[in-house]
Amino acid sequence: MSSRSTVLKNEYGHLEYQVFKGAYFVHLTLHQWSKSLYKKYLIVFEMWLLDLAEDGIEDVFVIIPDNDKKLYKFEEMFGFKEIKRNDSAILMARSTRST
Repeated sequence: MSSRSTVLKNEYGHLEYQVFKGAYFVHLTLHQWSKSLYKKYLIVFEMWLLDLAEDGIEDVFVIIPDNDKKLYKFEEMFGFKEIKRNDSAILMARSTRST
């Protein structure tokens, strides 16, 4: 895997991505959470997705543990949908185009 690149880093956390075999994998680390932070991060995330779309990237991905229902719902809040599951992980994707 390639090293992570930062999209946004602030006192609340950071949004990063990695490219693996041409696919963009998103990583979000948060130190605190609220509805207003969700709205801020969603705006930044959507703007970044538009940049990726302009560069010809069609989808972004996340991999999460298969037993973390809270994280699953969190990813859905950002438009990710499950595309594959195994015994320990779930692969989710979303389009870089508006949902």
